Amino acid sequence: KKHKTDRGLSDVLKQINDSINKILNNNNGVIIEKCEKSRAMCLLIWVTKAVVLQAHPTVGELSGQLIRLFSDPLLGDVAASGFYIILSDSEDVMSKAMHADIKLMYKQRFFSLTLPGVVAGFKNSQPDFKSNYLNALSHLLHFIPKQILLAELPPLFPLLLHSLQLEDNATLRLSTLNTFYLLIHDAPNVLAGHVETLITNFLHVADYKHSMTVRIAAVECVGAMSLLPPALITPYRHDVIRKLSLCVDDRKRLVRKAAAVARCEWCLLGTK
Repeated sequence: KKHKTDRGLSDVLKQINDSINKILNNNNGVIIEKCEKSRAMCLLIWVTKAVVLQAHPTVGELSGQLIRLFSDPLLGDVAASGFYIILSDSEDVMSKAMHADIKLMYKQRFFSLTLPGVVAGFKNSQPDFKSNYLNALSHLLHFIPKQILLAELPPLFPLLLHSLQLEDNATLRLSTLNTFYLLIHDAPNVLAGHVETLITNFLHVADYKHSMTVRIAAVECVGAMSLLPPALITPYRHDVIRKLSLCVDDRKRLVRKAAAVARCEWCLLGTK
């Protein structure tokens, strides 16, 4: 039901948020608590999506509450995944076809609003929860225009690099590799001071046994690095070619194909 006044909507949101907080702060037994918290978390995510779409004044409060829950031992990963629900388009609910009130550039506003909290939370959180902040960051980067990403890159670089080093999260690694692939083509000057670090990490991930898709993306990033100024990358040419030769023997044909293309690009370095 749509409320005709902001006052009526704000009252309803306050009632809902009070109910959510009451459940999330519940200290009952583990089984009951987890079940109740899961339902409350789901409600919080969708209510936050609603106020984000409408640019309601409560968006800051609800978004901040969601970010703080990234450090919840039970539901931190669910809270981080909520960023995807908030930013992704849905045909069934909260869409133009359903007569939802969707403001222009709501994704960009949500990015600008939440990015400082995500970055600060990553820096201040315990090691067990850092992956939740990185997951949320990957969702933010996935839905924003390239121009905004390039403008915000310098403070995000350490977080992206950390994402590559998480052995047990193939989805996050793949998202991060796709981001770096874009940056190599569109912002090479920003990455120029990190050539050795990037090449080392890309080659390490290219041997990731648990995901063929991740290995392909890593090899493609290595190949894209050959587009950087020769003076920056020539010192690494022989080492890169040697390690790509190992990838050419990968058990998966698509990885071998990508590695062959990347090795050819590095072999031709300086001849173009």
